[in-house]
Amino acid sequence: MKNVNYYKTFLVSGILLVIIISSCTDKNNTTNRNNNSNYKEIKLKYAELFEIYKNKKITKLIIRPVKNSVIFEEFYLIDKEAKIPENLKNKKIIRTPVEKVVCLSTTYVSFIDLLNETETIIGLSGTKYVNNKKVQKNIRQGKTVEVGYEQNVDIELLMSLKPDVVFAYNLDNNLSSVVSKADKLNIPFISLNAYRETEILGVSEWLKFFAEFYDKEQESENKFTEIAKSYNENKQTANQTASKPLIMTAMPWQGAWYVPGGKSYISTLISDAGGNYVWKNDAGNKNLALSLEDVYNQAQNADIWINTGQANCKQDIISTDKRLEMFTALKNDKIFNRNARTNINGGNDYFESGTVRPDIILKDLIKIFHPELLPEHKLYYYKKIFSE
Repeated sequence: MKNVNYYKTFLVSGILLVIIISSCTDKNNTTNRNNNSNYKEIKLKYAELFEIYKNKKITKLIIRPVKNSVIFEEFYLIDKEAKIPENLKNKKIIRTPVEKVVCLSTTYVSFIDLLNETETIIGLSGTKYVNNKKVQKNIRQGKTVEVGYEQNVDIELLMSLKPDVVFAYNLDNNLSSVVSKADKLNIPFISLNAYRETEILGVSEWLKFFAEFYDKEQESENKFTEIAKSYNENKQTANQTASKPLIMTAMPWQGAWYVPGGKSYISTLISDAGGNYVWKNDAGNKNLALSLEDVYNQAQNADIWINTGQANCKQDIISTDKRLEMFTALKNDKIFNRNARTNINGGNDYFESGTVRPDIILKDLIKIFHPELLPEHKLYYYKKIFSE
């Protein structure tokens, strides 16, 4: 009987939890998720985690944690010269075009730079890791300042900067306490989740999201169209090849070898570049934690080895574990790493500008896998790993 009662309690609790989750939205968000009849939707091609709706001088942006989620946040962008409608007084409003922004990830610098608006970045997390030359110059001149990381973001400094908007990188809610404080101080925080997009081009399409804050919709459309066109054309060229080299990735770290899953960005990039990924048949998009023995059994004879951590030469790899000398790719000097553009503090441009330029990453991989297809292309994010 005790087990039956426990089961009933568990079942009722589960139903209540589903109801609560289904009904939860942002506390300021009283609009039904489909109540956009007064706005024209701007269609997106790849991105699934944000939406754009237009109504005269008002733009409504919606951000969802996952595709089709009933939980979402919405923001209203209103021209500085326009009057705020009464029905939006309690909504999250940002006046545009913005002139002062703070980025809590160097990733966002590349989106803003592509819109030629780097001068608006007045605060940044990780100033010593940024690769963008214009932002580096502004940091030296004191025009862009360090604001701190995650829970240690300096709220008082943010208040003094008076940003029009703060673009946050909210991974696993590590900024929840900061966002809560910022809300009380009327500092406009927007937690972005472009990294959760399932399509590679879906991430770079967030360029259109950033463009709304600068009134540069057409410019972002033109630039994104060029990026997508370049990516798709090179993908088509690479996939016409009959031979596909076997590709292995990553390096052992702290007793495990974490390799991207078969549905990950890396797996997709390898496939689109005309490669045959060792773990392509895995059904997940998260990293797989394998032992060195597991990797050796599956990838010993891989033709090419990419993404070898911080390695700059073969000795860096072998010093990690001497058994790595047994891999065919290392013996044949077929190792390439994505750290060709790294600053003196270790900031890697692959994870900065590469986020919005997957077409260049793809061309690098095609050059590595099938050099005859792109004879004029020079590696940009990648470099070949040689002996010291």
